[in-house]
Amino acid sequence: MAFTIWRGQKLVMAMFSPLTTPLAGWTGHEAEVASVAWSPLSKTCFASGSWDATLRVWDPNAAAPILSYTDFKYCVYTAAWAPHSPTLLAGCSGDATLRLFDTKTPGGAVLTLPAHDFEVLSCDFNKYAEHVMVTGSVDTSIALWDVRAPRAPTAVLEGHSLAVRRVLFSPFSEHLLASAGYDMAAMVWDLSSVAATGTATILQRLEHHSEFVVGLDWSLFLDNVLATAGWDDSLFVFGVGDDPGRVRPAVPL
Repeated sequence: MAFTIWRGQKLVMAMFSPLTTPLAGWTGHEAEVASVAWSPLSKTCFASGSWDATLRVWDPNAAAPILSYTDFKYCVYTAAWAPHSPTLLAGCSGDATLRLFDTKTPGGAVLTLPAHDFEVLSCDFNKYAEHVMVTGSVDTSIALWDVRAPRAPTAVLEGHSLAVRRVLFSPFSEHLLASAGYDMAAMVWDLSSVAATGTATILQRLEHHSEFVVGLDWSLFLDNVLATAGWDDSLFVFGVGDDPGRVRPAVPL
C-alpha cells in the first residue's frame, strides 16, 4: 500500500512503514500544490491542483504530467475524479468556477460553471447519481448541481457561518452529504427532499473543534462513519446520529 504527499511543489510516494525514502517523486507545478487525487477507476492515473492555477494529470510511470489544464484563473483548490467515468475530472478554483474535463477530449474544459460569487474550495461527485455534483465556497454556502442543466444549482444549502472548506458525498447513500468549514463545525445533510422541495435537512452539526475544520472523510467500510480534522491538532471520528456529547478524539493505533 502507498500514499501520496506533497512537499512544496514536488510529489513523493512513500510506503506505510518507518522508512522515509520515497518510492518516486515528481516535479511539475510552479507553486504550492493544494490537492491530489487518485482515480478510483484507473490504477495508473492521478490528478493534482495547484496555486499555479493548473490542474494536471499524471501517470506514475511517467516523469512529467501527461495532461495540463490551464483554464483556471486562480488556485485550483480541489481535484476530483468521477466515480462512474475513468476520464471525467473536476476541479474547483479561487476564480469561483467548477470545471469539468474529459481526459480523452482535446482542449480545455467540457463544462464551466460559475458556481459561486466567491472562491470555490471543494467539490465532489455523487457516487450514485452520476449527474449530481456539490460545491462549497468562501461565501459560506453549499450548492448542488445537475451538470445536465447547469444554469442554476438545484439547491443552495445554508448552515455554515464561515467558508465551507470541504464537501463530500457519502459512499453508502445517495442522499447523505457531509461538510466542514472555517466556523469550526462539521455538518451532515439529508438531501432526500431536494428534488421535491429544493431544500435539505441538517441531520447533525458537530462543534467539537476549536479551530478551522479542514479535513473530512467518510469511512469506506463502516456505514455512516465520518472523520474530521482541524487546525486545533485534533481528529474526531463519529457516527451519523451519535449523541454529540459522546464523540471523542480519535486515538492513534
